[in-house]
Amino acid sequence: MFSGEENKKRRVYSSKYALSSLCVCAKCGDVYRRIAWNNRGVRSVVWRCCTRWENGPSACDAPTVKEEELQSATVKAINKVFSVPDEVLDTLNNNIREIIAGNNLSELETVDKKIADKQAILLTLLKA
Repeated sequence: MFSGEENKKRRVYSSKYALSSLCVCAKCGDVYRRIAWNNRGVRSVVWRCCTRWENGPSACDAPTVKEEELQSATVKAINKVFSVPDEVLDTLNNNIREIIAGNNLSELETVDKKIADKQAILLTLLKA
């Protein structure tokens, strides 16, 4: 996955957490990373911009987000999307139609023709 607009750093996607590599910094374009803080025996989990985490606040002044707040905002956004199911289904159907009607159809026809050609060659070899 590429992140960071300027330098196009390559970040390794980890599916360990649901929001890994999905939260993107609005300031620099890099991804947010989950970090566990331990402050005077009190453990808390936050998400921070990777640029800020690696290079300090002078590189990116994006805020640190508590995991509970991020999860709450994510659930609210998902609920908002699914509160209007007809619109979601219409959008999904339109996207599927666009993909099917796009260049993929010509690619499928090309692949089908190659398969038919190979099958014809195979039948010729079997008859010989």
